[in-house]
Amino acid sequence: MVRAAWRQLSRGTRALVALLVTTAIAAAVPGAIPYVTDRAADLAGNPPLRVDVVAHGSTAGLYLASATARTDPAGSLRDAEGQPGWVPVGETEQVLTLEGRRSGTVAITALAVEMVDQRAPLTGTLIGMPAQGEKENTLLEMALDNPGSRPLGTDGAPYFVAHHLELAKGELRVIRVTSWTNRCFCTWRLRLTYHYRGGDHSLVLPAADRPPFQMTAAAPAADYQVQYVPDKNFVLFRLDCRTHRSDCAKTHIPGHKPAH
Repeated sequence: MVRAAWRQLSRGTRALVALLVTTAIAAAVPGAIPYVTDRAADLAGNPPLRVDVVAHGSTAGLYLASATARTDPAGSLRDAEGQPGWVPVGETEQVLTLEGRRSGTVAITALAVEMVDQRAPLTGTLIGMPAQGEKENTLLEMALDNPGSRPLGTDGAPYFVAHHLELAKGELRVIRVTSWTNRCFCTWRLRLTYHYRGGDHSLVLPAADRPPFQMTAAAPAADYQVQYVPDKNFVLFRLDCRTHRSDCAKTHIPGHKPAH
């Protein structure tokens, strides 16, 4: 009955009760403040770990595809990334910023792909603009083509077998993940597992109420209906592959090489 009554209280009331209990115990037991503070936060429903996720497109440049033949003016396509209907090609980057929120250590023990959908690569319109600068160094690589994929380090070995990232209260860590596919139009989420005070917990990224990640494998260049590719001045121009298939076949679309 006590547990049922507790659940009926509002979050604000639970937090207040937890604070009062924390203060009483801390006054009676020296050294108990960190543990009791953690337990109060647990009871108030505040997660031990905060994770912010930012997704970027292809790390090789501006490589995007859509399911249909687009007739947009080439100039407007410069800002296509992140707009509805466009999906990164080949590989994408997810940047996870983690913050510990407890006095007790929060240890990151695993990161895994949860595939939502896999379909044939998109072959409507391709935008292909190579990068003109250096990309950020990658910490982890995730192969979406392998069922139950786990992240690999740059040495090709499973990263979390040898590395457990630990966060103290207020500590920030950044994980850069390059996810890639050579086979599918993939829709997926990431499940992050962490260990805290004797128990394992997990977070789904993005959360269920947010759109999942999406990416499409590169198709053979001549298989697209339309391409927007740069000229020598890096200005995008339109190629109709249905009438200029041989020209479209010359477009270079970078592939992804695994970490090993």
